[in-house]
Amino acid sequence: MKEGFIFSDLSDFRQNLLHDIKTDYPKAIEKFIKQEARKCSRVAKKIAKRDVGTTKGKKKDWVDTKSYHKRFDSSSVFKFSTGEYGCKAFNNARHAKIIENGHINVPRGEGKKNHDKKKRRSGKGGQGNGFVPGKFIFKKAELEYAPQFEKNAENFVDDFFNKMILG
Repeated sequence: MKEGFIFSDLSDFRQNLLHDIKTDYPKAIEKFIKQEARKCSRVAKKIAKRDVGTTKGKKKDWVDTKSYHKRFDSSSVFKFSTGEYGCKAFNNARHAKIIENGHINVPRGEGKKNHDKKKRRSGKGGQGNGFVPGKFIFKKAELEYAPQFEKNAENFVDDFFNKMILG
């Protein structure tokens, strides 16, 4: 007779343990999910500072003072109809969607008539003159943070199991 483990049974045990944690201790799961969303938001902010960056000739502090870089946040924890928990990391700046997905570059038209000194003439009449590609900050953050999240989730389950067994 062979001695050893059947790894599929071990992974089934881990899944059952995770299901038990969800049903018996939802506050612990909610706290963990919220912490992970905050960490993902921090990763996204770091990527945004790197990719969106600053304008040439401006100080590095310029990045920290702009509204886009200040507005990274995470939502409250919610529960899906399937029983799974979730939390969103996002940026709530008004122009975040433009930075994330890209936009058509439209030059400004003429200024108001009473501001003759500051007329803005584009020559294009407000037509688009090119596309500015998106930075996809949150996609990059998701790819960068996914391995760390898996490690943190495994550590969470292991720590919770140790607390249940050892008291």
